[in-house]
Amino acid sequence: MTTPDADTPAYPVPADAGRRMADPAPEGGGVELFPVNFTSYQHDLLPDLDTETHVRAIAGLLAPYGVRTTEWAEPAEKRNREGVEERLVSWADGSSSPGGNTVLYWVGHGSARHLAHHQTRSPITYGVTPRDIAEAIGIRQRQPANDGNWAIVVLDACFSKSFARAVHSELFADPDEAVRYLLLSTAAEGYTELGAFTQALDQALHTTFPTQRTIGLSALGRALASRLGGFVDDLTIDDNRDQLVRLTPTAAAAVSAPLDELAELQAVIDQLPVDEQRHFLPKASGAELGELAWYFHGRTIQRDEILHWLHTATSGALIVTGPAGAGKSALLGHILLHTNSSLRDLLIRGRHLTALLPGIPCPDEPFDLTVHLTSLTLARVLHLVAKAAGLTDVAEAAADGRNPADLTSRLLTELRDRQKPLTLLFDALDEAEQPLVIADQLLRPLAALPTVRLIVGTRRSTHEGPDQPAPDDTDLLDALRPRPSASYGPATGGPPDVEVSRDPEAIAEYLRAKLHAAKNQGTLHADDSLITEAVRRLVTDQRQDGTEPQQFLYARLAAHELLNNPALLADPTPLVGRTHRELFTRALERLHNVNPRYTPLLRALGLAQGRGMPDQDGIWACVADALALGPAQTRDSIPGLLRDAAPYLALDHEHGQSVYRLAHRTFTEHFTTGPDTPYEHAAITTALARHTRHTLQHQGAPGATPTLQAEDVSPYTHHHLAAHARLGHTAAALHALADHPDVLDTLSLTSITTNALHHDLDPNALPPAIAGTVLFQHHARDTNPDHGPRDATAWRRWWRRLGATYIQGTPPPFESHPHNSAPWPPAIVSGSVRRRQLHLQLSGHRGAVSAVAVFTAPDGTPPPRHRRRRRESADLEPRHRHPGRRTPYRP
Repeated sequence: MTTPDADTPAYPVPADAGRRMADPAPEGGGVELFPVNFTSYQHDLLPDLDTETHVRAIAGLLAPYGVRTTEWAEPAEKRNREGVEERLVSWADGSSSPGGNTVLYWVGHGSARHLAHHQTRSPITYGVTPRDIAEAIGIRQRQPANDGNWAIVVLDACFSKSFARAVHSELFADPDEAVRYLLLSTAAEGYTELGAFTQALDQALHTTFPTQRTIGLSALGRALASRLGGFVDDLTIDDNRDQLVRLTPTAAAAVSAPLDELAELQAVIDQLPVDEQRHFLPKASGAELGELAWYFHGRTIQRDEILHWLHTATSGALIVTGPAGAGKSALLGHILLHTNSSLRDLLIRGRHLTALLPGIPCPDEPFDLTVHLTSLTLARVLHLVAKAAGLTDVAEAAADGRNPADLTSRLLTELRDRQKPLTLLFDALDEAEQPLVIADQLLRPLAALPTVRLIVGTRRSTHEGPDQPAPDDTDLLDALRPRPSASYGPATGGPPDVEVSRDPEAIAEYLRAKLHAAKNQGTLHADDSLITEAVRRLVTDQRQDGTEPQQFLYARLAAHELLNNPALLADPTPLVGRTHRELFTRALERLHNVNPRYTPLLRALGLAQGRGMPDQDGIWACVADALALGPAQTRDSIPGLLRDAAPYLALDHEHGQSVYRLAHRTFTEHFTTGPDTPYEHAAITTALARHTRHTLQHQGAPGATPTLQAEDVSPYTHHHLAAHARLGHTAAALHALADHPDVLDTLSLTSITTNALHHDLDPNALPPAIAGTVLFQHHARDTNPDHGPRDATAWRRWWRRLGATYIQGTPPPFESHPHNSAPWPPAIVSGSVRRRQLHLQLSGHRGAVSAVAVFTAPDGTPPPRHRRRRRESADLEPRHRHPGRRTPYRP
């Protein structure tokens, strides 16, 4: 083992890192850290190691998870063979600690066959053997007192990958099998550096899993192994059962916000007693922070209007609208702070939030659900609303990909009969996947129910954007206006709205607050007069060449340019009058100069689908590497980017993973409007498909043919790869996906169907594998094999191949796949059938169809209801899309 050049690690080591074993276990559980660490060696060729520092650092990293350290009290010279045996026995039989979850951390010199102790000589040809470690693991995990507890064993030594493999073999050969253990090594096939594991654990906890309260041990082990290149044995681990549980919530787990604001909020939270942290942070869960309370200025009239509406209205909708970048999300985030009583009171007490004036109403905890709609589909929003209303069956059906039109009808019917009030807050409607559909088919009918009220934050039009003249239409507001219907009664006019307009004085106050805060923290050195004059020029002289007046987003961008280059305070001319995109481009150039690998990483986030892109499973780095102009290894640059680009990045949560995205839609549009965007999505499609196949091959046994299962695929790939293929269809991305049919069979059927029938695509030009999947997707969805995941994959393959046969008239080429002894599904060998056009099967409609009409809706809204036999009336789900039409036609 080698030591790093620096005497101390680059990460902070808390002085009180980790509690001692004498301390009581924290309420709710905890983890024992059991170090077997060596600091000195008798033989001159084995240098001494400062392992104590790294044991303390690991204890500090695990402190939020309730770590308690069982220190090795023996002096360094007595950590010999006998001392090691005593140490391992005390861990294995639990004599030195009560039963519970444990992390055994072995750190010192080693070789492929032995781990060194104090008296081991060089070369290391004797010492602790793999059998010694395996026996300790087996005894520990078979102890009755440890039933239900897990163990992590980390071997941090040179050549430990080979040594760990030998431990795994010993455990595997033991007929009395040990269970619920995770075995990790830090070295690949050679030497390792002291501190590599500490750094990998730091990055895993703070970069890969920052929003998760629970981390599955298998996911954690694979994240560490991918960084260290070491061995991982997680065969007896179940991530749904064996988890590292964070006992103290964090701001990242409670709110979504730019990374720099999360760091500031966390610093405030860290000053609170632990009990208060545990109390109020979960209360903020789901909120989009917008702006920190101590930087929020202006918009008091709009704030009071919203609070008054919450105090008086019993149903209906309130629309919060305004130009792009005007601060709508910040205003709604401020409303959440004031209406969350525990969070509000703590911030007021700490002088981070100003109390409302007497007489201004402020209801406590009024919201049953708060949702930032960025990239959400109608089905996902349905799921969230149903879950908030306690309609479990509807929520589960939405999560399973059932027909959104049918589920919307069920949801509205059940809510109409529900007496309990429901208050919902939806922000960024314009950033949703289908904003007009969500507005017209869900939000507008919800607002018409007698016990439902909702606040919606949105731009006025889907055609509205920053730095652009205001469009003539207001299609988003139009979609939210009530319409006369038999179900909801006559229209009564549009819902009330709150307009967030430009406030120059509030913008100036925001800028001054940001700059003075940096000055007080010692990161900015400037005279107050210099700050005052720079702010005046930025706010009053900003309009040039007929550009639109700049909003709060401009102030945020300008503030970070000033903080990164304080010389601009003396002459802010390069910033005056610039558009949002010009300032963001300036920031990108600055970041590229710091590290060129930042550019593809940021581009990857700009092209990300859904809520953002995860670091977990190497997805973000895989996409960035595909977008780099040359060979690149971008993953090592992610921690630096999160630090240097914190104001432009936001942390979010999707499908059980921490995900990163650009902090504002304006930043995203910088990357999605270029002429090369389709080619970039095609590169992403190919990279993710290959990454998925490679990951499963790497996880499988050597020489075995991997069977790809949906649960083994990254959630990002499962839900969003089809969208990348669709966005890159002009660059042959759909064919690139179809060339990986085993990967295609693991993707979400809902995502494949939605993207294949998108109005941008000609359904007759889809690759047969994709068209076949869509043709029989209802059969694949309803097939529920009883024999396990492999059979589910086999049935997906069967329906895809059968569908492709009907699309092209003949069976697709033979595909090799792992042998399955089950008689069904059969294999398609040869044949000839009458070709079918791609279509979706009508489901849920049992009455006969009396008429079919084909039409388009110019404004994008759904067509009128169709009258069918048995006097039934219902909206029909889009069944087919004609190439060239922006909206579907319906039967």
